[in-house]
Amino acid sequence: MNENQTTADLEAGLRAFDDLSRAIGKAVSRMDEIAERQEQIIRKQAEIWTAMGGMRSVRYRQIVEKN
Repeated sequence: MNENQTTADLEAGLRAFDDLSRAIGKAVSRMDEIAERQEQIIRKQAEIWTAMGGMRSVRYRQIVEKN
């Protein structure tokens, strides 16, 4: 294998790694958005259940009290 081919292979590998890193970053960002939305939904459910006189589970209470 010559030096030019090795360099080209390394550059292609770096580009692929950069693409993968960006894709992972976007996925993590989206997961954070989804987790925040889930917490909002849980808080709203807890408010509704409380207004209806229902009992909240320990997990729901932890999330609501955390915020």
